[in-house]
Amino acid sequence: MWNAIVDRQTGFINFTPETAVAMRGATVAIIGAGGNGVVLDHLVRIGFERFILVDPDAIEDTNLNRLPFTTVEIGQPKVRAQTMV
Repeated sequence: MWNAIVDRQTGFINFTPETAVAMRGATVAIIGAGGNGVVLDHLVRIGFERFILVDPDAIEDTNLNRLPFTTVEIGQPKVRAQTMV
């Protein structure tokens, strides 16, 4: 599946097979996962695979209308729950 994702980037300026391999082997630190994890989502879609997520927020009932969590996960740290989704 990874090859299918990064194959779509081929042809963009500065996106070479070597760049794809480097991105796949890199670890990206994300400070603050954001309201819906869109930054992480974009990085995954361009080919990054390894992440360190730092976000002290916990899931609240008011998050359920826009985040992929359930009532069971209320109170859990967002970064822990996101790894289980």
